[in-house]
Amino acid sequence: MCEAHAYLRLDDREELLFENVDKVEPQDDCLVLENIFGQRKINSK
Repeated sequence: MCEAHAYLRLDDREELLFENVDKVEPQDDCLVLENIFGQRKINSK
C-alpha cells in the first residue's frame, strides 16, 4: 500500500497537513485524514 502526504495550498505556498495518509474521508464541512496507524487529523474549511 502507498501512502501520500497531504498539503494545503495557501496562495503561493504549501503547508504540510499530515504525513503518510492512507484514507481521506469527506464529512459535512471537513476532511478526515487517517494514516496506517489509525492516527487521524481533521481539516475543517
